[in-house]
Amino acid sequence: MNRLYKILIIGIFIYAAGHMAYTFYYDSLQTAESKIWFFSAGLATFFNALINMVHQQLKTRVTRNYATVANSVLLIFLFIMSAAVPEIQVYIFIVLMLAVIVVSAFVKVAYQISYSIE
Repeated sequence: MNRLYKILIIGIFIYAAGHMAYTFYYDSLQTAESKIWFFSAGLATFFNALINMVHQQLKTRVTRNYATVANSVLLIFLFIMSAAVPEIQVYIFIVLMLAVIVVSAFVKVAYQISYSIE
């Protein structure tokens, strides 16, 4: 399960990098403001991947909760966006994020036990 989670995180990173790179080749974005908005969506996706990577490395309750909230909010946004932008890459990203949510739920949290000397 851990290996699958790593693969999915890499998929998010690839999607984010592609989204940011596509900003400079997308002809419909004619103003600087629209290019900044499009690029910032790629940055948000990149930071979502970073949150998942931190959770995958640390495996604490706090990182699991942060990753779950970040993934859920992004997935809700993607469902809303799919109505406005019904394109294949949006649906592929929805499937990827669904998989990330399911897999990250099964990554075991490493409980850190601290012993104090009294």
